[in-house]
Amino acid sequence: MSPPYLADDLHRHPRQPIRHAQALAGSTRRMETLMYLRTKYLYAVLTACLAFLAAPPLARAEVEEARAVFTPWSGSWYPRAQGGLINSLKKYDEIMGTSHAARWEQINHPSQRAAKWEGYCNGWSAASILEREPTAAKEVRDARGNRVRLSVADQKALLAVAHYQDSSDSIGRRNDNPNLSVNSAEYQDIAPDKLWNYLRSHIQQRGAPIIIDSSAGVQVWNYPVYRYRVSWRADAGDQVRAHLTLWMADDAVDANFVGTKALTKEYDFVCKMRGNNIVEGSGKWIGQSVSEHPDFAWSPHAPHAENPEIKYDALVRMLGLRR
Repeated sequence: MSPPYLADDLHRHPRQPIRHAQALAGSTRRMETLMYLRTKYLYAVLTACLAFLAAPPLARAEVEEARAVFTPWSGSWYPRAQGGLINSLKKYDEIMGTSHAARWEQINHPSQRAAKWEGYCNGWSAASILEREPTAAKEVRDARGNRVRLSVADQKALLAVAHYQDSSDSIGRRNDNPNLSVNSAEYQDIAPDKLWNYLRSHIQQRGAPIIIDSSAGVQVWNYPVYRYRVSWRADAGDQVRAHLTLWMADDAVDANFVGTKALTKEYDFVCKMRGNNIVEGSGKWIGQSVSEHPDFAWSPHAPHAENPEIKYDALVRMLGLRR
């Protein structure tokens, strides 16, 4: 016979033992499920760790960097729409006595018909490589013996005119077609593998700066480049993914600025490498560089003025400058 208290309790709560048993069973199932999930998670983590340890190491980044033996100087690009360098040419004419350089420039490069981007960036870039920088104003006697003051801006302007059509070697072809498709072969010229080899041959091997047109569109923005860096990693097979940084002298300065204001531009591309050799014809611009990359590159050799009134030997004597 059951104790009175137990019998009475069972009478009043006949299903209580069953509920206790069900609760215990539910708790056991939850514990088993939790243990299963924990075991599965630990197994996944362990598997990932083992896979990471077994995987080959990431390809080490290779870097190539070179700098020219001297740094080109910054100067103005003398926008034609703003009158360009006419005032400086008038001083040249005054000093020479029989020259008409300013008049020739006004007739052949009228400011009224000039696009906003047109100027003398090519002449300044070439002069900054081939000529020593003017660093101070100077006074020069004209044909009558009068003193004519040539500011730094005047001297750099005259050098830009004197180097406007320098003889040179170059790669790439200028884009003068505003309707070219970005993906066309003409727009994608200059190819990055050719540019890299050009940088190697001039800056790395000869220590000489080069000039690039930094815009692939119809506008021309020449800058003298004196340093470059290429970093690359293996991508697939013999293909590499590369990043190019160029250092150049900037023309966003006051016309009387002295020294070099550095400007950097960066580009991305892929190409094939065999050892340390770039496979010719394998380069392709990627990312934003598909639309924004250098159009052509060149290296000036000797001064040649488009303006026939500019006499280079007389100008050199006038300014007393040679690199």
